Parts: sequence; structure tokens; C-alpha cells
Amino acid sequence: MISVEEARRRLLAPLVPLGAEQVAVSEAAGRVLAEDVAARRTQPPWDVSAMDGYAVRAGDVASVPARLKVVGSVPAGQAYGGTVGRGEAVRIFTGAPMPWSFKKTPSAPATASSSAKPRRRATMCAPPGSIFALARSACMPGTG
Repeated sequence: MISVEEARRRLLAPLVPLGAEQVAVSEAAGRVLAEDVAARRTQPPWDVSAMDGYAVRAGDVASVPARLKVVGSVPAGQAYGGTVGRGEAVRIFTGAPMPWSFKKTPSAPATASSSAKPRRRATMCAPPGSIFALARSACMPGTG
């Protein structure tokens, strides 16, 4: 019987590493990265909602429950173009850019459908670069 180390040495001895080559992503299945891949952009590029819910002002929900008037809706991939005053909220969906003045998103199940009534506080905002950031490693060598 041979040792694990000897068996490994015998198995790997005839193998010769292949050189690196550039291929299209569509042709990369089953391959392993030869070098680091840096992101060419930041994703998300701005604060986005990390879940379906309501964008609310922190001061409006300093104590909960709070009753807020829903004044608009923001689907994923679109920005909210309206204005939001005190005591108002905006329905927001996962991936939608957060209106600039909001940082909290009480989840949809914690609220009523026609009048946002948060029962708990939650910050559900994904900041810029939380998936990957410009010029930072997106994939490491040896991964596939």
C-alpha cells in the first residue's frame, strides 16, 4: 500500500498545466479562472431596496406603530420622481433605487396595503457596491 501523498504525486505527475486564454463568457462553462477579474462598474450603483416594502423617513417611524400615507410606488429598476413629505411613504420593490431621503424599508408583510403602518423597524437598504465595486476583485483565480 502507498501513502496518500505518494498516490497524489503519481496522479499529478503526468499532468501539465494548460496556458491561460481569453474566452467569451458564453464559452467559459467548465473552465477555471487563471487570473483575478476586476469589476468594470459598481453594482448596485446607488442605494437600492433589499426587499419589497415601503420607503419611509426615519423620523416618521421613530415610534411604531405609525400611520403613513402611501404617495407612490417604485418598481425595480425605476426611480421615484415625486416628492415625499412628512408622514408619507413610498411603496418600493426589491432592487428599486431608494428615494434619496429614505434609508429604511419596513417589509411589506409588516404593513397594511393602503396605509403603510410599520410594526417594526428595519433597515433593508443595499448600499452602492454591495454586490461588487469598480476595480475590485469580482472573481478570484482558481474559481470556476
